[in-house]
Amino acid sequence: MSPDSEKVFDRIIEGKLRDEDLLYLENLEKSHPEEFQQMMQLVAFEESISINLKEERSPELFSDLVIDEIKREKLHQTQSFANKVVKKIDANPRSSRRRVTRKVKKKSSSFPFLLAAIVLIGLAVGAFFVLESKSPEVYITQGQFSNGSQTYSSGQILPQNLKFKAESDVVVSLFDGTKIGIDKASELNFDVANKNIYLHKGKLTASVQKQADGALKFNTPYAIAEILGTEFSLETENEKSWLDLTEGSIRYSSKNSDKSILMKSGEEACAIEKGDLALAKEEFVKLLTLVDAKTGKDLKILEDHSTISLSEYRRSFSIKAYAQKREKIAFYINGKKVDKEEANPPYILTGNAPGSEAVYPWKVGPGNYEIVLKVLSGKSNYMKKFSVKIVK
Repeated sequence: MSPDSEKVFDRIIEGKLRDEDLLYLENLEKSHPEEFQQMMQLVAFEESISINLKEERSPELFSDLVIDEIKREKLHQTQSFANKVVKKIDANPRSSRRRVTRKVKKKSSSFPFLLAAIVLIGLAVGAFFVLESKSPEVYITQGQFSNGSQTYSSGQILPQNLKFKAESDVVVSLFDGTKIGIDKASELNFDVANKNIYLHKGKLTASVQKQADGALKFNTPYAIAEILGTEFSLETENEKSWLDLTEGSIRYSSKNSDKSILMKSGEEACAIEKGDLALAKEEFVKLLTLVDAKTGKDLKILEDHSTISLSEYRRSFSIKAYAQKREKIAFYINGKKVDKEEANPPYILTGNAPGSEAVYPWKVGPGNYEIVLKVLSGKSNYMKKFSVKIVK
């Protein structure tokens, strides 16, 4: 442990924890989880040994509380582990605790017993953490899932390789401390023994602990995100999957093509059913797609100067613009304003057909076209210009 952690550890055992130590423990848990876990192990070990050197044998011994709390934390990570352990420390009536090494000097006549206790407790604590850290389980810490007529609620372990629907906003914790928030009505299943999570529909947000034995893989029908330790959100709907990376780096790959991108902190990317995958732009219009007029599904991601084949798409397509927020906009084609203004993103060049997912087709012939999307509402002067080439 670092010198600062050593000092905090001493104060935990001495029963002299300070307010600033709480903040230190919280930050340590986030920034150096391995060192934090090592400290908690040592706390449990020190106090377990000290109990064997005491005359009283209270049923609510500090070591039991710490070990139970560590185990429960695997089930209920709804608040900071550091805060929960500290509360247990503050609640312990033995306020005059001292380091074991000092007690050994006073109890030298108990050395054989102490040695045996150290060996047994050391083996028990070590075995506990080895087994717990490798347990491929998913614990519900908030909310409720359903699988047909069966429901699973907070405090329960979720079975593997079954498809579940979130009946509310749900939070789950994995065996390694990874936390996942899942939006209501999302559908997914877990295979954490093989380090796979499948999001079939809906949205999740995750804070993934550093992975020592290979990436944790988040799958959607259209893409796969390989996570080695980061924070992100993943959403899949309407034949596309959006990934928004908050922190760290992610390899994001299409399942339907060989396209793959390495994402950095602050980036967003989209994968569509047809195999296209691209980073979103950091501006009002974050992505442009070619859309099937009959189904409303995305056909390909468009870049400036993209080429569109009339024969390939059977003259039944339009252009869709995904935006960062809602604004009133208008499209212009070669300088001429399109009749219909749009107010709700995603925006369709030719407008939505009423009462269905379909959109009106863009009736266009071969040639080069400059398209402008202009924001009309508010004080924004934003304009997005891009060109497409239409071929037979």
